[in-house]
Amino acid sequence: MAWRILTLTVLAFVVRLQLFLSSAEPTGWDGYSYVVQVERFVSEGRLHWPDASWVTYFLAALHVVIPSAIVAVKVGACLLAALVVPAAWRLGGWPLALWAAASPTLTHLAGDFAKNLGVVAPLLVVLAWKRTDARAPLIVSVLLAAIAHRLGAALLVALALGALLGALLSTSTPRRVLGLGLLTALGFAALTAWLPNLLHPADLERLSGQLTFSPGVPTPWPYFSLRATSWPERVELLLAWPALLFGIWRFITQRAERVRLGALLLPLAVCVFPLWRTDQLDVGYRLALMAPVFAFPVLLAHVTSRTWLLVPLVLLARTGFDPAVTPPWKSWRAIIARIPRPLPPLLIAPQGFNFLYDHETQHESLAWSPEPSLDRTTIYRLAWDLTDGEWAEFTADLTPQPERLGPDVVYVREDVWERVLERTRDDPDDGLQARLHTWKNPSRVRPRSLLRNH
Repeated sequence: MAWRILTLTVLAFVVRLQLFLSSAEPTGWDGYSYVVQVERFVSEGRLHWPDASWVTYFLAALHVVIPSAIVAVKVGACLLAALVVPAAWRLGGWPLALWAAASPTLTHLAGDFAKNLGVVAPLLVVLAWKRTDARAPLIVSVLLAAIAHRLGAALLVALALGALLGALLSTSTPRRVLGLGLLTALGFAALTAWLPNLLHPADLERLSGQLTFSPGVPTPWPYFSLRATSWPERVELLLAWPALLFGIWRFITQRAERVRLGALLLPLAVCVFPLWRTDQLDVGYRLALMAPVFAFPVLLAHVTSRTWLLVPLVLLARTGFDPAVTPPWKSWRAIIARIPRPLPPLLIAPQGFNFLYDHETQHESLAWSPEPSLDRTTIYRLAWDLTDGEWAEFTADLTPQPERLGPDVVYVREDVWERVLERTRDDPDDGLQARLHTWKNPSRVRPRSLLRNH
């Protein structure tokens, strides 16, 4: 069996890597953020911005031996997806391993959210742990899942609470297990006081605006209109709901399985929670992409088929991501080339553009509005979607005047931009307000949680 799982793991890696290497650019909207991080770490021995995630260092280590940072990131992301295969086999045998190899959603995570993907294999190892197993792999897996991304730590909390609930409703919970959980939680809490970008109570502010009390069609269906999604991935994501219902029925009727089912069902319920906002690709969307990690162990728990005839299903992994769908890198590079020199100490730009700018110029760019303490006269931004007539109306008496860099973008000093916002605050034109406050024109200051321990 070992050589079969190894073969399936290698096959899963090759299928996804071949897909990603079909494009010369990084994958995903934030692809250049990983590239910038690993380039800076290898060239200067430090990250471009602080990050405790082991995934970032893993990708940087690959860049040490792979000259191209873009290729190194792609190889690393595909390795993270491939590692899910043996972890899935450990939890659910051949059927779950085959799901991991063929999963379009894992390919999607590899292409868009590598740090989220770094959560998956350790989480499955945690779910597979038994009382008779050694504790060291459990502790290591918990820490890896928690440090890979904040989402991993949050899902671990749900997993632990679900397992505890299942234990309380079935048999007594061994004190040693509770003690181990408490010690691990305390250890992680100590790390949050020292390392950046780990889950912390301060992160609760990031949930502000992420919930809605007017639910409509439940997740994940509304996200399909915001992001092109292949039908295999749609099916995979939608199976979270029957998995949740089936799991609840088994939780009620199968006393002996309650600990394992509780550990799966509570995080699954968090992933498909019907009050997450579905009009933007944010927290609710990322959680929806994590739902299959908990849904398929429920659905495949009692499936025992090991037939190799199903191995061609691994090709479904190619349907989870389209490397050709990227931000307009070419036109963005042309805009960067037209920015007046010398470059400013800080440029405010849309998400995705800011990482490309960092990569191309080695200068700082933010996809957030600058903090109040920063000097606005030294900061510039790219402002989008206002006409020449509107700029003339709102900035006629201001200096320096904005400089147009393209049909829909100008280069403007931050204090001038803020005067424009003040002058248009009471403008009744809803269309103008919408253009001033799109994602292209960042208006939110970075949350404090992103600056903690920097």
